[in-house]
This record gives sequence, C-alpha cells and structure tokens, in this order.
Amino acid sequence: MTSVGEVDTPSEIAKPKKQTSIIKSKDWDTLQTDSLRYMYSQNSAPTAIYNEMVKAGYILKLSDILQKAG
Repeated sequence: MTSVGEVDTPSEIAKPKKQTSIIKSKDWDTLQTDSLRYMYSQNSAPTAIYNEMVKAGYILKLSDILQKAG
C-alpha cells in the first residue's frame, strides 16, 4: 500500500483475471440465435449467411440507405 503521492508498482496493482471460455466451431450451433457464430453454423453457403445477416440487420445495404435518403 502506498501513501499519498506515491505510485504503486505494477506488482502491487491487483488486476482482475477474466475467465474466458473457448467454444469450438462444432459447438457454435448451441449459442444464442443472435450470435454471428450461430448464424454461420446454420448456413453452409456464403450467400445464405449474407442473406441471414441482412435480414437480422447486421449488414446494411448501401443502395437501400441511398434510396431512403434520396
């Protein structure tokens, strides 16, 4: 512990440790339905993944935005 005006050294500062878990790609279908990894696991074709992400609002089509602004 330091007094007023003194600086803690890095070894004196306690940093909380984050617990992260790794989810393997074979288990992505168990994630929440709004997870991008879940969406990827449900579609095999890139166009299907793209279309799902557009429907979910993750991808905005520039042509639609320009048409509304236009």
